[in-house]
Amino acid sequence: MRNFCIACLLGMSCAVASADVVTTFDFSAGPESGIEMPAGKSWPASGSVVMDEDAVFRIDNVSIRATNATSPSRIYKASGEDRWYLRPSAGTKLVFMGGSDNLAGIRIYLCPDKESELSELPQMPGEYTATYDEENCLLEWAGSNPSVFMDLGGKLYIDKIEVTTDGAASQPDTEAGSGDGGGAATYLDLQGRPVQNPSGGTFIRISSGLAEKVYIP
Repeated sequence: MRNFCIACLLGMSCAVASADVVTTFDFSAGPESGIEMPAGKSWPASGSVVMDEDAVFRIDNVSIRATNATSPSRIYKASGEDRWYLRPSAGTKLVFMGGSDNLAGIRIYLCPDKESELSELPQMPGEYTATYDEENCLLEWAGSNPSVFMDLGGKLYIDKIEVTTDGAASQPDTEAGSGDGGGAATYLDLQGRPVQNPSGGTFIRISSGLAEKVYIP
């Protein structure tokens, strides 16, 4: 029996609803997936490629940031297999962002022939639903947040991730600093929590569908 852990889902409720859009990060398809890999990284012909400690995978305006300073995530391809998979290690923090859209749901499909090992599901703040379908190796979350933060207590072997956005504006009134054209931006702390007036530290800035770390005095 696999046990699973997520340690935070934080955000704010959306006020406007519109048609859902599903963005599929099909890691199993490798180069054919359309995933924009982290800078300087490519899909392995076999074996594994170690990601940076702060790696971002992106499709259009949707991004998945995997952060782990001690054991970065890897992309694997077994010899003789025509399939890749993502493996975040224990302690990896995943931040899902949908540009200017709220996140309405996340589905993580695990490799059916790989044994994922995580600690048990703890109590978590925020309003959301979280389920695990063991028969189909599917972890699923639903809610309405501008971003979703997960702290993995173990490791996963991931075939693909589906990120559903609801098209509702989620940006606060905070104005972005220099370098992004001065448009509205969303700021998160390094735990993925929205910050209305960031100052005195390092934050994640989301602007025009792009996410980056910035230091604000």
